Amino acid sequence: MGGLEESKDVLEQRYDYIFFTGSTQVGKIVMGQAAKNLTPVTLELGGKSPAIIDETANLKLTAKRIVYGKFINAGQTCIAPDYVMIKDSLKDKFIEYTKMYITEFFGEDPMTSEDYPKIVNEKHHTRLLGLMKGEEVLIGGRFNQDKIEPTILNNITKNSKIMQEEIFGPILPLITYHSEDDLIKEMKDYEKPLALYLFSKNKKFEDKVINQLSFGGGTFNDTIMHFANH
Repeated sequence: MGGLEESKDVLEQRYDYIFFTGSTQVGKIVMGQAAKNLTPVTLELGGKSPAIIDETANLKLTAKRIVYGKFINAGQTCIAPDYVMIKDSLKDKFIEYTKMYITEFFGEDPMTSEDYPKIVNEKHHTRLLGLMKGEEVLIGGRFNQDKIEPTILNNITKNSKIMQEEIFGPILPLITYHSEDDLIKEMKDYEKPLALYLFSKNKKFEDKVINQLSFGGGTFNDTIMHFANH
């Protein structure tokens, strides 16, 4: 749609139908403008897509697939894992594997890697740094005027600033949970995500997630692969 002014001009026109893919913020503008002409709308909006890990998961493979799905295009995809919900007893080992795969994919210094892209613009770069500010960094955290390296944050809660909006960048918060019931209860407090990724070999837990949580699409034991069907 272009920039804000171009988008406003486009939305002044009359359409038979509008299909919009983008942020929730812009989606509200599209919906509001469409309502003036009673134009039907379909919105496919981004959101905070979780990756959930339980004790039955292949943790090494899980870390590899989350690193791939999260940091491709420096996290600037609408279905990237936005945060990780991990069983508390698994966190330390997951961090170890995550660090290993970040290095394998992007080298010892991702900031100089040709395989690791820039943040799309200065405004977005500044917003991402604001989300990181004051949080505990486990991995990464460095940045220059163009890039922010793959970053893992620790001790994040649902009230943290970074949990109030879609990240859309190379920052991955870790949140621990103790039991399946605790996890389901907390997940229901969040807005419904565009995508959900569950890493588990427990069929009963898979069924519980499917039946009790609502999400746009998802993949079990992998990330972003469901989008390959589009």
